[in-house]
Amino acid sequence: DGLERRAIEVGRPVVLLGMHLCGSLSVRAIDAFARLSPAVALALSPCCLPHKGDAAAPKRIFDSRDGAAQYRAWSPNRRSAYLEE
Repeated sequence: DGLERRAIEVGRPVVLLGMHLCGSLSVRAIDAFARLSPAVALALSPCCLPHKGDAAAPKRIFDSRDGAAQYRAWSPNRRSAYLEE
């Protein structure tokens, strides 16, 4: 709430940048972007995937043991999570 109030006071477009977002922190960044009305862009750079036991983690991202394949499975999930809101 304070962040949105400050962004509105400044009166400029806001870009959220999420660097080194571990596990489910990218989900929180997407939620913040969705709630922050002056936000015009969001850039995410997660560093690691959520834990296998994390209820928010889609099980399909662990279908492969290849880290690159897991990130490719995770990325569309984050995009669709935002678009659903």
